[in-house]
Amino acid sequence: MPSDTSPATRRPRPGGRTERHTQAIYDAVLRLLEQSGYGALTFNDVAEAAGVARSTLYRRWPGRAELVLDAIGVSLTEQIVAPDTGSLREDMRGTLRQIGAYISTPLGVAALTASLEIGTGTGERLERWRTRLSAFDVMFDRAIARGEIAEDLDRAAAFAIAAGAIHFRLIFTGEAIDEAWVERVIALWSGLLTPS
Repeated sequence: MPSDTSPATRRPRPGGRTERHTQAIYDAVLRLLEQSGYGALTFNDVAEAAGVARSTLYRRWPGRAELVLDAIGVSLTEQIVAPDTGSLREDMRGTLRQIGAYISTPLGVAALTASLEIGTGTGERLERWRTRLSAFDVMFDRAIARGEIAEDLDRAAAFAIAAGAIHFRLIFTGEAIDEAWVERVIALWSGLLTPS
């Protein structure tokens, strides 16, 4: 886990010029990603588009991957949320549809690429995964209360099995994440979750 003083975990104080600069930087990153993709993104381009000094970026982010993931973080949180359908199977089906739709966009591709660029097993990468997974805890909490799954279910593994199949489809096979694929994943996944 990164220390509280690492560049990737330091956050600007709310309000004032710092907040305006941060928003301008994030807006610039998102625009540039939509226009040219992750491969073409540079700190020079972001600084120029945001109207800030390049040193401002280097002081706060160790590299473009961390900057991109911070900028995308808000849109990711807004576009992939835990549904509440009354059934874990349906909640996960809705979640997989959202993930599939998002990672097929330029921002989703950039998020995947940036995440892979951050070293495997680093505190930064692990913390981001834990934070994202915790947003879906409510789905599993509700399922336990309904008696759909055992209390000791390994949530991280259960979520990774389902979401991993969506990422595999796009990254490794290059095939579209269509409804038929989501249904195949859900059919297999739900059979693993019967309460003990």
